[in-house]
Amino acid sequence: MIKRYVKQDTSNEKTTRIKNKVDTGTQTPKRLNILKSILIKFKQNIRVKSNIFFFLLGLITSNQFFSVYFEDLSKNNEFNLGIRDHKLAVVVPYRERFEELLVFVPHMSKFLASKSINFKIFVINQVDSFRFNRASLINIGFLTAMKECDYMVMHDVDLLPLTEKLDYSYPLNGPFHVSSSGLHPEYNYSTFIGGILIIKKEDFIKTNGMSNRYWGWGKEDDDFYNRLIKANITIHRPNVKEFESGSNFTFLNNHDSEKRKRDKKRFLKQKKESLRFDQTGLESIMYKIQSINQILIDKYPCTIVNVELFCDRYDTHWCNMDYQFL
Repeated sequence: MIKRYVKQDTSNEKTTRIKNKVDTGTQTPKRLNILKSILIKFKQNIRVKSNIFFFLLGLITSNQFFSVYFEDLSKNNEFNLGIRDHKLAVVVPYRERFEELLVFVPHMSKFLASKSINFKIFVINQVDSFRFNRASLINIGFLTAMKECDYMVMHDVDLLPLTEKLDYSYPLNGPFHVSSSGLHPEYNYSTFIGGILIIKKEDFIKTNGMSNRYWGWGKEDDDFYNRLIKANITIHRPNVKEFESGSNFTFLNNHDSEKRKRDKKRFLKQKKESLRFDQTGLESIMYKIQSINQILIDKYPCTIVNVELFCDRYDTHWCNMDYQFL
């Protein structure tokens, strides 16, 4: 500051005179005090800025800063790291629904990405000659997907969510039935948990998964409802009143009942026998994985798991279509 003040004077003689006055102490007390005050403030300013700089530098280079900073932002939903604590397995029990799958994979990929859900789609394709067994395919999907995911949504291939209000996040407090009664376009009874059900790994293991005795269409979800109740697991549902769309526009039911008729046949004692509570599930399922393929549908990835189921004909003879319809 003193040099800058001196250089502002264009007179060499005056410059020399000012320097001499400062050096010899002949500078007037008032002017000298002003110069000292400026110099002190300048040093203080430099010191403060320096301290702030090194303080921030120390914080930025520490892991503690990043963990605290990003944790605070994530709590307030103000920052998206692109990394999630949880990963959702979209498990689709499947057989000969290629047209529906072409719609399902792109739609669900866009929908879940818009909700910032970390996910992977597993299509569990039954390739044997037995009747369709949705519950067994879900069990296999769970065993396959839980190697890299920690919660699952059992998802029908023909049921597509249409509103952002539908929640696919981690079900911390218990299973969450997305397509609940009052929102599902087809079914409306209080114990219904079919269509789309989200469940965390621990809860599905606690029930030993789903029963493997349900060959043909229907009733496996009602059996799973009983398993959840017996395991004291509370089922949660959306508040239907919050959905102005109702059951008509909350989901798209992409099933063509004329082209793809459901196997609702009941053989011999199937209805009575299959409804009794049994111990089959994750621990007893018998199957063979033929192949696992990664494919893209309109640039969106999914994993196709081709599986063969095994049937104990002494226990569930209705797994084969050769029996007479009653």
